[in-house]
Amino acid sequence: MAFSYITEKMVKNSKKTGSKKKGPPSYANVLHFTHSDIMVELQSKYPGLHDLSKKTKHQLLDNISKTIVERLKKIMETNYEASEKCFLLSRHYRRVHPHFGDFQFVLDALHRIQDAAGSPREQLAEQDISAVNIKASVIDNIPFDKVKQACNKYCDRIANKVTEHIGNLNMDVQEGDTEEEIVRKKVRGELKKLGPFVPTIIRQVVMKNFIPEQSKSHPIHLYGEPFLPPKEAMDSFLRPYRPIKVNRSRRMYNLLMFCVAPENYAGLMAMDGTIINSAKLVIRPYDMPFYIPPTSSSEPAPEEYPQEPMDDEMEEL
Repeated sequence: MAFSYITEKMVKNSKKTGSKKKGPPSYANVLHFTHSDIMVELQSKYPGLHDLSKKTKHQLLDNISKTIVERLKKIMETNYEASEKCFLLSRHYRRVHPHFGDFQFVLDALHRIQDAAGSPREQLAEQDISAVNIKASVIDNIPFDKVKQACNKYCDRIANKVTEHIGNLNMDVQEGDTEEEIVRKKVRGELKKLGPFVPTIIRQVVMKNFIPEQSKSHPIHLYGEPFLPPKEAMDSFLRPYRPIKVNRSRRMYNLLMFCVAPENYAGLMAMDGTIINSAKLVIRPYDMPFYIPPTSSSEPAPEEYPQEPMDDEMEEL
């Protein structure tokens, strides 16, 4: 972890207060993880943002990332309490930069890139990048059930062809056969003994290697804008969808993480945009692609976003 965004002012403030906290490294961690969490929230809210940024070779998300880092640094320099925990920093960030300004923030960043390139400004509406593609369980864009049906169908055909082929093999050792031919015919004899078991063997191989295990649950990120409703309200809202491993994020003040079974997935996703206690719910699958730029030019981009672990029991909201 590079500490390029830990300013001298932060260090001096820490020394003045005589704090026994972790010091500069903790500031770096708070900045790094809060930055990553806000980037994931923005891309979750706008699923089309990733592909839009990809068209600019991710210059769009890189520029957005730099602005978010500068915003966080400014907050951390002026608010010591907020700089101590990701939860407090993310909450303070949204007080200064509310959710309703997110789309304009993205659009302005895109237009600056297009202006610099001398290309016409793309006219986007918020719904153009906020639509979520709700898919059933798929394998290479084919529904899981259809893949299974196709494998069952062709397993039988393959087994019949292999059995027929084995039955037609010449296994009689004759005088004048070379050693290689004798060995080959002996192997064919062993194959013929396996003939009755070939259909079962083929089916096991196909099912194990061609059909990945269907996911038993879908990981979900649920954000509240501008805040996460209280525990009682969320319990009541989520109960029909039977969530498991429900956790309130320790880092992101408005994030609830949980999983749902495949049969409850589509119904829950249809509830995106629900208003509870004056808060809007943004419900997103967590298996979306995320681009997380580094927090400084000296840091490599992380290969994987460091998601918080999920416990088996629900935390207090």
